[in-house]
Amino acid sequence: MPLSRLSANKAEGREPENTTIRNWTRTFINDFQAGRRPDYELLTRLCRLAAGNDEQADDAVCGIFCGIIEPLCDDFSRAGVEIGNEVLSRIIAFIRQTPQGRELDRLLTKRGFHCPADIIKRYRSISRPRILSRERKRAVRKVIVLSRVTAGADIAITSVIVHRLRRSLPLAEIVLIGPRHLPSLFPELNNCRAIPFVYKNGGRLFEKMTSWPPLLKIVEMETRNDPEDAALLFDPDSRLTQLGLLPLLDDRSTCYFPSRSWQPGPGESGCLSSLTSQWLNRLLDEKEEIPPYLVLHNEGHGYNTFCQGLKARGCRFIMVMNLGVGNNPCKKIARQFENQLVMKLIREPGTILILDRGHGSKESRQTDAILALARKNGIKTGSLTAEDIPAATPSFTHGILSFDGSIDALGKMICAADCFVGYDSCGQHLAAATGTPAVIIFAGAPSSRFIERWAPAVDSNITIEIQPAQTSPDALQSLITTVCDKVREIKNLL
Repeated sequence: MPLSRLSANKAEGREPENTTIRNWTRTFINDFQAGRRPDYELLTRLCRLAAGNDEQADDAVCGIFCGIIEPLCDDFSRAGVEIGNEVLSRIIAFIRQTPQGRELDRLLTKRGFHCPADIIKRYRSISRPRILSRERKRAVRKVIVLSRVTAGADIAITSVIVHRLRRSLPLAEIVLIGPRHLPSLFPELNNCRAIPFVYKNGGRLFEKMTSWPPLLKIVEMETRNDPEDAALLFDPDSRLTQLGLLPLLDDRSTCYFPSRSWQPGPGESGCLSSLTSQWLNRLLDEKEEIPPYLVLHNEGHGYNTFCQGLKARGCRFIMVMNLGVGNNPCKKIARQFENQLVMKLIREPGTILILDRGHGSKESRQTDAILALARKNGIKTGSLTAEDIPAATPSFTHGILSFDGSIDALGKMICAADCFVGYDSCGQHLAAATGTPAVIIFAGAPSSRFIERWAPAVDSNITIEIQPAQTSPDALQSLITTVCDKVREIKNLL
């Protein structure tokens, strides 16, 4: 089943509009960054507001998750993890005291988790490095792997886990649990199946924090007939368990990857895909590293033929561009920059630029604006959908084609093209996993460590870091020149 575009996320990817809520979240994070203990009374106030059903509740949810939890996660530090665990465990405690949280409270109490300290104690236990014994590995017949929820993270992290486990535990069935993009990322793998499970990124507080009981039921159903030690659960710091805090199997059967605090060894890469391999090497007692990769369903499905047809008619270079930022406006540069970049990239003779429409009305309008600007400058434009690809024959070999398709369709298009250009988002991971050269613009990253973690460690990816101070008109013109020069280097290597 093709993956539909992810819906716009109202609660995440923006700052709260309410000034008071915005000030509370900033105060909390400023205290953390200054090494002071944050004021948890601010979190309690936010939880009370978030429990409502009005616009203020939306702002409070945004404040909690975008203003506090995401910055703590993006810090990629042990201190960030510790404060983040404290925040989430307190939110869980708040939810347990509400009518909506009765089932959550009942199930946690049944398992001996009565207070935040109990939850955090277990987290510390499962996050310690360990080695699976040979006997345990031989006994395993089923491995449950949780999704990281976002497609980009599932490519960068989950794909590494899945493909490593298929080699290391060949007799075990792999069961993937998560959003509907999983079957598209892991199609037709032997002894591997996916169970759909929705985590509402854009949901309100109770929707986000009470998804664990139905997930627990799925895991119990999957393992109810398994002999002792026959099942393992791999949790790659998933939102499905609130970043590892909520239990699904016993500690011995839980393999938790502490992705936010795991540090690279001497001389090893600090990107998340490589860190995943390093953690797996420790856990499985192996020495191996594989990059993230995708085996796309019905490989090509006309995409290679489409691109070859363009080349046969005189096109010299096919470039895919995606200007989406996964609902995180901090990663995006001004619209004028995007317009000028596209206009300069398309000046090269014999270039076809395939501009992905992204998802949502805002991204679609921006695509339409770029196409209108191109036509105004005498550049030919057209449109494509994934359904058009098998029989598509554009009437020109120099111009812009908008592309509308699912994320797996975008991956196939990137795989068939010569180059990908975009921001730090899902597209860069699609390019890395398909081996397509890419130029990635990292704008608004909170730290150099964030870039180190999320930039794929593949030679075919060129990462360009942009700081807020580098967004003056002259700096943006320089950035446009740099991107175009890097794309030209890729073209010259063909």
